[in-house]
Amino acid sequence: KGFTGKVGTMIELPSAYFDLSSILETGISKIVVGMNDLTSFVFATMRNSQWHDMESPIMLDMLRDMQDKARKNKINFAVAGYLNTSFIQKMNQLGIKCIIHYSSIPEIFDLEIDHPDHLKHIKEESKKLQRSTHDTARNVE
Repeated sequence: KGFTGKVGTMIELPSAYFDLSSILETGISKIVVGMNDLTSFVFATMRNSQWHDMESPIMLDMLRDMQDKARKNKINFAVAGYLNTSFIQKMNQLGIKCIIHYSSIPEIFDLEIDHPDHLKHIKEESKKLQRSTHDTARNVE
């Protein structure tokens, strides 16, 4: 019979966008569009490129299309990523919920938060530890 609880899915690839009708028939309860990855793949570019434009007519048309399909199927819809204020305002006008990375909170809300780079620091320390473990293992062999 399969899973019967509530589960959502991420749409981060153009292929998932084009297969959205099939995805919507699976019984999911929520769609979250990963804007950074989807935009990168649609435009075949890196995030910091001038061509990486989440607010382009192409991306906005895709979002409206996905939102309409989700609404017709009574599925919650949101976008997520490293989103700027302008994009968030556009999404608010379209009635699309936004999920931002916690490191964006100070910029978006003009607030200061304790330890905004905490995760970055943990990742750096983790990588150092992995490198030292790898180097030690290599010296043992």
